[in-house]
Amino acid sequence: MRANADKVIRFVLNKLEGGGKIVNHKSDPGGLTKWGFSQKWNPDIDVQALDEESAVNRALERYWIPAGADDLTWPWDAVAFDCAFNFGLDDLGAINRTVPENWQDALLMRMVRHMTKSGANTFPLLLRCLRLYNWIKTQKE
Repeated sequence: MRANADKVIRFVLNKLEGGGKIVNHKSDPGGLTKWGFSQKWNPDIDVQALDEESAVNRALERYWIPAGADDLTWPWDAVAFDCAFNFGLDDLGAINRTVPENWQDALLMRMVRHMTKSGANTFPLLLRCLRLYNWIKTQKE
């Protein structure tokens, strides 16, 4: 639901993606990253110069809207957006094709996909899903 977009996107960018801190981990295939946007996968932007408002707008345009989050209720919208932002729209589509019964099942299916695709990076991705789950549980509907 669009009314949730700003709250969800800011949580993901600030709490799950590290906010405005510039990160360049050797183990991260995306290279230089800020607000969750990596330079390798976003060559059309100067990631180092990216500010929070621009990051939020890009996340809305590139992930929230294409994920169909405007048409989803809380907290399905949060789960769908974070999956699309973190792992891509293809993974979100694969999870949706399994027709999860509830948002918790969707998050569990995502965790299983992380375990089968992520290799050495599995633990941080599972932790991310748990952090999202805990945040959702603290929010009012």
